[in-house]
Amino acid sequence: SRNATAFNQPFDNADLTSIEHGLKSEWMDQRLRLNGAAFYMEVEDIILDYLPFPVTAPQFVDTFNSGDADIWGVEIDAQAALTDHLLVGFSYAYLDYDINDAVFPDGSDRTDTTELVWAPEHAYAVTADYTIPTGLGEWLFHLDYSWQDDQFALANTDSGEVVVSDFGLLNARVSLSQVEMFGGNWQFAVWGRNVTDEDSSNYKIGATANTYLEPGAWGGEIIFEY
Repeated sequence: SRNATAFNQPFDNADLTSIEHGLKSEWMDQRLRLNGAAFYMEVEDIILDYLPFPVTAPQFVDTFNSGDADIWGVEIDAQAALTDHLLVGFSYAYLDYDINDAVFPDGSDRTDTTELVWAPEHAYAVTADYTIPTGLGEWLFHLDYSWQDDQFALANTDSGEVVVSDFGLLNARVSLSQVEMFGGNWQFAVWGRNVTDEDSSNYKIGATANTYLEPGAWGGEIIFEY
């Protein structure tokens, strides 16, 4: 047991049954790739962490079996070569769930106030890569953006919901590769992470402690291969 308030309170294994159906395909002379999957999971005796005092004492964590969970969703991933030099991608995930029979060790039924943690309902990402071959080398311009929905950071909501709000991240990179000089191949690049300087919280411990996204950062790289 790892329970902070009842050291003699053990928990059993959780049993998982999972079903998934998927598709992997290529179209238009392999210029379009489309993958998708739908899944369903049934978890018996799901194990969740609870904070009995999320505001006054978030360091105390109780862990025990919390009923059954039905989890289902879909995932889609697509990539398309729009031209010989422009490649774009898109991915999307949807997730939903039900918690049933969440009976606590004290005998109380907490089904209506128990949530699945770190399970955003919607999430997506888009990417774009553009290449320009030149006599000096090959330029590559890259952008990617990812976003995820609100998600519960604490399973028990009877003392109030602890939620990490939705946020998105934009990254960028420009590189010049295949530059032949001094007996080898060189690559020069500049990049930016979180270029919009998004400062949202990305993790919460109880109702009082937060961590935040890494601030916007810029950098450069020089790579030599021989």
